[in-house]
Amino acid sequence: MICREFKRRIIQELKTEDYLLEIGSQRFVPGFEEQLIGMKNGEIKEVKVNFLLTIMKINCGKEIIFNVTLKGIKEKKLPETDDNFIKILTGTILWKI
Repeated sequence: MICREFKRRIIQELKTEDYLLEIGSQRFVPGFEEQLIGMKNGEIKEVKVNFLLTIMKINCGKEIIFNVTLKGIKEKKLPETDDNFIKILTGTILWKI
C-alpha cells in the first residue's frame, strides 16, 4: 500500500507492505475500508480519502490517494462452541444431563 498526496508526491511515512487490514475494524482512515470491498486477489486500486487531522505533518483536509494491491483475502473463522472447545478452554469435560 503506497500513500500519495493528490499532487502525486509519495509520502514515505505512510508507505507499508503486507499490511493486514480487517474490514469493519475501523482502525484506519474513515472511508478507506469501504472502498476495498469487492476487490479481487491481485487487483490494484486507487483509494481516495480525506485526512481530517494532521498526521505526520501532512496538511489537514487534503485528498490522499492510496495505491492498494490486494495480496490476499483471509476469513476469520471462530471455533465451534462445543464440548471439545470448552474442554480446551477449561481443561474440564462437561457432562450432558
